[in-house]
Amino acid sequence: GAFYFTRDTTPPPIAALRAAGVPLALATDSNPGTSPLTSPLLAMNMGATLFRLTVDECIAGFTREAARALGHGDRIGRLVVGMD
Repeated sequence: GAFYFTRDTTPPPIAALRAAGVPLALATDSNPGTSPLTSPLLAMNMGATLFRLTVDECIAGFTREAARALGHGDRIGRLVVGMD
């Protein structure tokens, strides 16, 4: 969202991150100054359209990888028996 709302023109190095095996997380941020984005669906749409993330990358980025980025990947972010 910040990329869009601040009118940034330098996209993140998605191809290099993929090649290095870096997990990609997506979020809304909901920052009124630089990213008033509150919609998970719009954040995933922006990931797909602005950065050419795949649908799988967008869904994982908002669930599994987001939980991992927050340090909670051991208990949330996946549909698995025993997870919150």
